[in-house]
Amino acid sequence: MFVAGLVLLSAVALAATLISSSPSSSSSSSSSSSSIASDAASGSLSPAFRSFQRNYIAVYLLAQGCDWLQGPYVYSLYKSGGFAPSEISMLFIAGFASSLVFGTLIGGIGDRLGRRRNAIVYGCVVVATCVTMHSRQFPILLLGRVLGGISSSLLHTTFEAWMVHEHHRRGFDQALLSTTFALGTRGNSLVAICAGLIANFAVSIVGILAPFDIAAVTACAMMLLVTTTWVENYGDCTGTPASTLMLGWKAVSSNAQVLRLGITQSLYEGAMFLFVVMWTPVLDAAVAQDSAPESTPVPHGLIFATFMVALMIGSAIFRTVSARSTPERFLPVVFGVAAASFAAPVVFGMHTLPVYSGFVVFEACTGIFFPAMGVLRSSYLAAETRSSVMSFLRAPLNVIVIVILLQQFDHETTLWFCILFLLTAILTIRGLRHRHHPHSHAPQHRDSSHVVSAQHVQHRRQSAGESDRS
Repeated sequence: MFVAGLVLLSAVALAATLISSSPSSSSSSSSSSSSIASDAASGSLSPAFRSFQRNYIAVYLLAQGCDWLQGPYVYSLYKSGGFAPSEISMLFIAGFASSLVFGTLIGGIGDRLGRRRNAIVYGCVVVATCVTMHSRQFPILLLGRVLGGISSSLLHTTFEAWMVHEHHRRGFDQALLSTTFALGTRGNSLVAICAGLIANFAVSIVGILAPFDIAAVTACAMMLLVTTTWVENYGDCTGTPASTLMLGWKAVSSNAQVLRLGITQSLYEGAMFLFVVMWTPVLDAAVAQDSAPESTPVPHGLIFATFMVALMIGSAIFRTVSARSTPERFLPVVFGVAAASFAAPVVFGMHTLPVYSGFVVFEACTGIFFPAMGVLRSSYLAAETRSSVMSFLRAPLNVIVIVILLQQFDHETTLWFCILFLLTAILTIRGLRHRHHPHSHAPQHRDSSHVVSAQHVQHRRQSAGESDRS
């Protein structure tokens, strides 16, 4: 079933990508964007830019890859160590809380100490996290989750910041940033799929610790490349975590549209955090209920790869839909479908087919959600206050999610919380002003899709502790 699902979704993803990339679906692109795409395709970009771009993409994909490799088997590893579900939840909460705390600090630290140095620190933290996975002592595993939260924050803030700074410092065209984001996102999606398949194969051959060992080696390769090819750069050293949150409060309190947007994003991400923690045990329970006792173990790596393919399908759907409508109009539908995907197991029973199908649909919705939110942030949030606003608004909901996890609710109750978050998001986003969709806005939509899914979904998984990060 799971192999057939991956093959079927891969075919759908290929078709959706071809359709979304067809001339008819991108007819609203601006002439400058078309010119840049044409230059990239014809190979007329400067050798200096191509060298810079290849170097960054190589480092970026290695950094993402060593994190994706860990994602499918964190829960299973803890379970195989004999830990109770309540103890496993505490480990996930530790990673989640660590990312919440360090997320407001890491960016400023990187600005002060240097992004190249932060990238090397990220690799060291990933290696240390993977080493802790060899232990069966709860305190050491707890330390590993805290380290995972730190690596999550480093991954989310360091690499893109280094690239954008160097891009401008070297005098490259601003519009060329979109080509780098596009390559990074497409490559990251493929790396995520391959990581799931490699992890699945490694576990079947070597054992459940194999993906973490491969991740540590990948992190070492990334650090070697950064050490030998990157130069140091720095950011704004004037801000502090307290000033960041205060800036966010001022922006939110003075603009109801910003508040609605922030709450909408936080509600969807809250459902995602809960999903990241529960997908493995829920699927395990469903398969165990429907299968014979001697059946083969659940292929978590294969399922993870399938989720990433669904994410790509959502991204392709976004590129097609956004050429014809605005996120304010189509996101309520996406939220409704996402809520229905969680309702399917509740209505039809916690069996393999409704659980698996519902989770795949939710991942496809997530592939639409993140680039759409990128468009909305660019429309409603000033660039200088964007990160401040989101840091301010994520904190309360993160606390709520932690409280929910601490209550040790059963799977069905947790699904109901996800449904509640998503239905509430429909109400909050409907309060946003409906903008017109002139053709001049299309490049903004398409560029936002470049920063999509894999990158942001990665952060949510890291934050929740699944692949740390997230």
